[in-house]
Amino acid sequence: MICHETPARADGPAVVGSVLSALAAVIVLALHCTDVRAAETPRLSGLVNASMLARAEAAIARGDQVVEIASPGGEAATGWIIGEKLREAHVAVRCVGVCASAAAQILVASGHCIVSRQGRVGFHRPRVVLTGLSASVFGVFDAAVMKQWHGGMAKAGVPDDLVFRTEQAFRGEFELDEYAMKRVGCTME
Repeated sequence: MICHETPARADGPAVVGSVLSALAAVIVLALHCTDVRAAETPRLSGLVNASMLARAEAAIARGDQVVEIASPGGEAATGWIIGEKLREAHVAVRCVGVCASAAAQILVASGHCIVSRQGRVGFHRPRVVLTGLSASVFGVFDAAVMKQWHGGMAKAGVPDDLVFRTEQAFRGEFELDEYAMKRVGCTME
């Protein structure tokens, strides 16, 4: 913005003109920034939950071809739903940071995942936390959760040996290396 020297008085056309020029510049800048922002790739970040599902559905409705994701995870069932919706809409998912847990599920379930150089993808076995139950009841519940998880991983195309490695890894957590990411269908940048 070019500033013009004006007389030091607080009234008159020079002050009004300067204020109007500044206001016009702010409006033009705001409109320009809005247009640029609208052209950016939508990002799914934060916890995987109903809010992220709504943002993914909005991206699909806008016709976005790619969404970026960086999330520590969240609700597993919601992660599968988001991934399947993105797959059905042919929307690619690009990992731009840490994609763990339910976020990793979104990535691989989308059917078209891209992992940036900064991207890290990690799975873990489902964690079941129930108190006050007998070991036999807990065991039945844990087996049902594991069966559902295995089904989701298979549907997403995660090879059985990677699922097994995830189950057997320390604390049931497994970070995919570049080779493993390619095996689940991810493209590396």
